[in-house]
Amino acid sequence: MVFQTYVAEKRVSALAVGQKIAVELDALERPLNGEVLRIVPSGDPVTRRFEIKVSLPNTLNLLPGMFGRARFVIGATNRVLVARSMMVERGGLVGVMAIVDDHAEFRWLRIGQQWPAQVEVIGGLDEGELIVADPADDLFDGALLTVVTKQ
Repeated sequence: MVFQTYVAEKRVSALAVGQKIAVELDALERPLNGEVLRIVPSGDPVTRRFEIKVSLPNTLNLLPGMFGRARFVIGATNRVLVARSMMVERGGLVGVMAIVDDHAEFRWLRIGQQWPAQVEVIGGLDEGELIVADPADDLFDGALLTVVTKQ
């Protein structure tokens, strides 16, 4: 079975034959793992979109003509994300308590995108730094910590 979709002209160069694609069909309960079968080399001059053909695995209840959406990953970035439960407010500033040499250190954060359970950190904390998972309200900058890590 082949799923047919269209991609904007500025995005088509990020795709390649063989690339894995998630396809969500409204009639099915779970997404399917497809693979780019063909990128039609001529775009529509009016809409400036290119046709993409995605091969789908044989699946029960998959029928021709079903409506769906393809999810193409056309770029990725590494982000530092912090759970909202790990954040504290000190002096009107929002941040986290970082662990530096077994001491707590308040780090004011510059926040990017936000979701219900977590936020993106765009400044104030680097990837791989340790922070206090469940900071007490009275935890202060410079407090001595006993570091316990889960295996």
